Amino acid sequence: MVVENGAVALQMVNQQQGQTDRDKNICQIGLQPAYLLPKVLSKVYQTDSQTRVSNQAKMALIAKQVMTNIPSAVLSGDSSGRETDLAFDYKEFENLAPEVVQQIVAQLQSHGMETSVSSIHIHGCFGRFDKWTGAQWIVRELFKRELAAELDQWVFVGDSGNDQAMFQHFKHSVGVANIKDYAAQMSYLPGYITQASRGAGFAEMAQAVLSRV
Repeated sequence: MVVENGAVALQMVNQQQGQTDRDKNICQIGLQPAYLLPKVLSKVYQTDSQTRVSNQAKMALIAKQVMTNIPSAVLSGDSSGRETDLAFDYKEFENLAPEVVQQIVAQLQSHGMETSVSSIHIHGCFGRFDKWTGAQWIVRELFKRELAAELDQWVFVGDSGNDQAMFQHFKHSVGVANIKDYAAQMSYLPGYITQASRGAGFAEMAQAVLSRV
């Protein structure tokens, strides 16, 4: 599972396998899956540990400054688990006006951060990470395959502005219905939009695929 806009991946590995030496970028964090198989969840990074530590320190300072300058700015509820991505909540639990969202984006960009806006969060990071480059990286890293060469075998489903890179490249791209809320701000749209929103839209897509198998 690729997370943090493509900079990090979560991978299930055999507990006996332990930590590998693959570029020193895998960190065992010891989470046990609920079904009690002898596996643990590992994290794979596109950046080395020294870079991550340096960026984390900068992001902590930037977060404080943004929240001081924009009192309605609130970090996302999952921020404690993020290592390469600074995220502010604007529509998950908060309800920020569009102009406030743009103010936060501008603040992040003023610090040299790359930004994107999902359906619920405003993201900032150091480095040119997005879902497309992250997807290519992890398919190459784990499977020794080139995603761009086999796109006829993959389907991408998305729901927000930070899915644009995937919509741009995937031959088979699907947006769940709530993508329409962001269409006016997007340069690349999915090839197909479901009738239902969010999880129900994903289920609609899955049923359509299964019905043709």
